[in-house]
Amino acid sequence: MPGRQIIIYDKRADVIAKHKVGWWEIWNASRARSGEPPLKQDDPTESRIWRVEVRAGKHYLKERWNIRTWSDLDNRLGDMFAASIEAIRHAQPTRDSNRSRWPNSELWNRVVDEVQTDLFEMRQWADPDLVKSVQKDALNDLLARQMLGLMVNRAALRGVQFPQLRAFALSIGDELAREVSNSPSRIGDKLARTVNRYDLGI
Repeated sequence: MPGRQIIIYDKRADVIAKHKVGWWEIWNASRARSGEPPLKQDDPTESRIWRVEVRAGKHYLKERWNIRTWSDLDNRLGDMFAASIEAIRHAQPTRDSNRSRWPNSELWNRVVDEVQTDLFEMRQWADPDLVKSVQKDALNDLLARQMLGLMVNRAALRGVQFPQLRAFALSIGDELAREVSNSPSRIGDKLARTVNRYDLGI
């Protein structure tokens, strides 16, 4: 599953079919804390439990959300869930032939509320494409400063004085251009590997 999925199923039926009796204790303990009575296990209308799972594959996490570490996941999980439940929803059918106008089901309104409140601290509220753009700009600035620093170091090693520094910088550019011309295959492969490493999609 490389992309995104939302699964809704009857957890009560799953628990009964697979004899996962411990779930009744978990649910009833939660209900007790809220001052609610235990579920009536023998009555589906009084004990229905709907489970909603938001699933994200590795490719979706990495390419769309730039999530690669547990720390990234902790910071962006709320944003990812919020985007998923906005893109995919469970609707209440009406007589309207246009399904896009169907309202959210009661279940989905509850899901939206839970994601917006319980996952609030796990959100950055920023579009992932914007985050990638900012990160790319910051890296570009860092590399530019490093290139300048390396050029100054080479100038110092060769005894270049400040009045000649601009001309020396131009000569470094020509030197790099000749290297590209002399080794196109090697430099091209290196560029391709770097593009993949930074996930630039060029």
